Amino acid sequence: MSLVTKLVLACLELNILIKAEHIPGHLNSLADSLSRCDFQKFRKLCPTADANPYMIPDPSLECLKDEADLLLKCSMAPNSWKTYKTAVECFKKFRIIYNYRHIWPVPIDEIAQFIAYLSYKGFSASTVSTYISGLAHTHKNNVTDNTKSFIICKMIEGLRRKNPQKLDVRTPISFDLLKRLIHSLRSVCNSQYETILFSSAFSLAYFAMLRVSELAINSRTDESGHALKCEDITFDKSKGQTELHVKICSSKTDQKHTSITLIIQSHSNICPIHAITILLAGSLLRRKWIK
Repeated sequence: MSLVTKLVLACLELNILIKAEHIPGHLNSLADSLSRCDFQKFRKLCPTADANPYMIPDPSLECLKDEADLLLKCSMAPNSWKTYKTAVECFKKFRIIYNYRHIWPVPIDEIAQFIAYLSYKGFSASTVSTYISGLAHTHKNNVTDNTKSFIICKMIEGLRRKNPQKLDVRTPISFDLLKRLIHSLRSVCNSQYETILFSSAFSLAYFAMLRVSELAINSRTDESGHALKCEDITFDKSKGQTELHVKICSSKTDQKHTSITLIIQSHSNICPIHAITILLAGSLLRRKWIK
């Protein structure tokens, strides 16, 4: 066992990927019986084991409250909570400016004036609609939701007509543009390692059609958990050619972690298979240089 521990630590230090395969044998028969749910065999091998299963004690009311809060927190994405919190804070600021009382449910005329206030401040119709949704979420907590009244819906519709959404001038990344981006990295990156790193990221994002949140974390406090991990990317050579398997464990449209695996075949020198292979080899050298 100590030999296996040393081997694993050495592989972690040198950034070597290990693929372990379970080989059943007489030395681990006890573990085999448990992993296969063969409890009769387990009882024969370990007759002194406790016959009564361990029962989890009933939680306290404080634990139930914490669990309820956690379930409510998990009901929406972290970014949605942040947006709704921003909406409520903006509404509180509006009430302070115009000396409104802090009462819920919010009167319809007060919501209407809040919409007018946001419009005067130059907020877009989509942002105003999102802010009103934030207020609606607060209203649904056992109070009457006045944000769905006729006049409020018409005011938001009027805001959309008054300030139509601007034309999105962004264009998708084409394969030719991807090649130009990768080739330009040599002129802007500080080292060959950075060039290979960003080349791998760009090509992987293109061929796997990844969102930014699926490729990298947004900040140190990112709680979404959508970003790819090293173990989510594997190579498969069983079909005579190298394939890249990318497992998307969760995403903006998969909040319940259903997961999906994308299979990318080798295309050219621009494909992520070629780039990531070079990156992994370069990571080993870079670790030695740092040491």
